[in-house]
Amino acid sequence: MKIFGRKKNDLYLSDKQPLTVVGIIMLILSYLILAAWGVAIIWPLYKMVQSAFNGLQEGYIIMNAGLSFR
Repeated sequence: MKIFGRKKNDLYLSDKQPLTVVGIIMLILSYLILAAWGVAIIWPLYKMVQSAFNGLQEGYIIMNAGLSFR
């Protein structure tokens, strides 16, 4: 938008303002927390599926042993 022959650079036509340094740091921090939360949810599910198909667990539970399909 031109005002009296010069372009005004601080006019934003969107609701989103440009990110500041603090905004970028907080965005990275929120993605790290989201990734950690995802790992905390998916890892036990992965171990549960892995142990469900482990043939060595016939009579007792073996944690962290070799995976054997029978």
